[in-house]
Amino acid sequence: MHTVDKANNKPEITVITSLLNTTPITVLEQCNEISLYTIIQKPIENSDGEMANKLVFQKKLDEEATNLFVQNLLDDTSYQWKNYTEKLAIYPTLQFVVKKDNEFLNVIYDTELKHIGFINLEGQNIIPATNTLHEIIMQLQ
Repeated sequence: MHTVDKANNKPEITVITSLLNTTPITVLEQCNEISLYTIIQKPIENSDGEMANKLVFQKKLDEEATNLFVQNLLDDTSYQWKNYTEKLAIYPTLQFVVKKDNEFLNVIYDTELKHIGFINLEGQNIIPATNTLHEIIMQLQ
């Protein structure tokens, strides 16, 4: 199901690399650890119905799950590029914190819209995920 470079046996990462730039790609390719959090809406005390996101730690991904997740995040065929626009909305319910030594990349996921966001100091990119990537993410919970 993935586009694979036959000579190197690697997924096709041309489009995702040009969108995310070097730092997030490097963090993904060389990550040491990925932690999964659920994002829940919680009322802000002493406010008039305002809500805030609260992260609830679920687990650290094991090596097999980490490899599967990273391989699919780096694969161009994991995204619906024809539906991509810079103005996509996201209401995340999951957050993956990807660590490479002292560098971090936050990957947020909207389970309803099936939009995935990559957030770091360089900014945020939101991309519609394929059903295959959605199923993989749902299995990681």
